[in-house]
Amino acid sequence: MKFEIKVEGMACKACENRIQNVLQNIQEVEEVSADYKTGLVIVTLNKEISVNLIKEKLEDIGYNII
Repeated sequence: MKFEIKVEGMACKACENRIQNVLQNIQEVEEVSADYKTGLVIVTLNKEISVNLIKEKLEDIGYNII
């Protein structure tokens, strides 16, 4: 399963790396791609999980979901 999340607050490559590192620590996440220029985070899951878990992880590190 693959989905996109629009994230507010990404300003640089370090932000992309931070988001990718946090989300890749979730067991069900297979792949993460973040792009600060577009504000998009693309998440590929190997098992279905609640999107709220992804949202909470991003909010915990200071980003807002649009």
